[in-house]
Amino acid sequence: MSITATLDAVADLDPHLLDDPQTRKLVDIGAQFAAEVTERYGSPDVPRWASGDHETDVLMCYHNGGLDGHTSVGALGAGVPRGVLQLASAVNAAAGQEVIDPMLRAVTFVAACAHDHTQLCGRSLPERHGHLGDERLSADTARARCLIAGASAEVADMVFSAVMATAFNPTSKAQNVDYANAGRVVLAQEVTAAADLLSLAHRRGPLSSLEMVCEGLCLHQHGRLVQQRLGWAATSITGPAWLLDVIEVDAELRAAFIESVIGQSKFFAGFRFSDHAIREVCGSGIDDLFDGRESNASMLEIFAGLLRDGHSPREVWNCARDMAGY
Repeated sequence: MSITATLDAVADLDPHLLDDPQTRKLVDIGAQFAAEVTERYGSPDVPRWASGDHETDVLMCYHNGGLDGHTSVGALGAGVPRGVLQLASAVNAAAGQEVIDPMLRAVTFVAACAHDHTQLCGRSLPERHGHLGDERLSADTARARCLIAGASAEVADMVFSAVMATAFNPTSKAQNVDYANAGRVVLAQEVTAAADLLSLAHRRGPLSSLEMVCEGLCLHQHGRLVQQRLGWAATSITGPAWLLDVIEVDAELRAAFIESVIGQSKFFAGFRFSDHAIREVCGSGIDDLFDGRESNASMLEIFAGLLRDGHSPREVWNCARDMAGY
């Protein structure tokens, strides 16, 4: 997504952020991050193959940018930058007052745009032997850019904390919201973390989930199955539809695809948002404000059944695209 397109979308969603020089500064930084994510990882329709210190040759079907990717502000997408602004608006409406003020919204916006700036280097938690993973590297970059642009240390540190909240914490089995922080920091963390997974409740949720499955089959956690099955020819694939057609005719890939869709259905059904501070300020949790998660879990379960019955991955993909409004 271009910087101009991102700023135009912010003008529609939350024009107050462009009025004040301090919040506008953060929006500009966020728009630059979103453009760089698109350049590095592509978009849902045209994902790029990418590598990092930990993962190599991954088709970035889900963690990308453009108009409708995970780091986007486009109306068709369930992007995290769009999600933080929508979530802040919903929380303020439920509270009947502006409990998430423009500066806090700007902090979450730049964090949302930056949270996937560095990928495929491993997860941040736990940090072992001095190795810094994706979220920590992205958070460090975001804080540094905020300071260079003239933001206060307090604001830059809040951006850092908000990015770090999107890391999965293996101890708590949840995202990395640190409730030892001050109230505003926790609120920024919860909004950013919730927006990171707001696709669970979005009409695009099932499609995003299938994109995640396609990307996941390239990762070590699934044995880099795409690369193992296709060898050198894997990187000739230029889009998710092509990959789905390959999955359909390879029995091992197809079985892994179905298993992953079942896993996504269970994840959607069982996930619980970290929203204690949000509930405190507005009386409602994320599932109250955005109620699509359970129906999306049921739809993914239906998709898994269709796949087991012999329907192709491309068929369920097309159904998910229709549901998402494409």
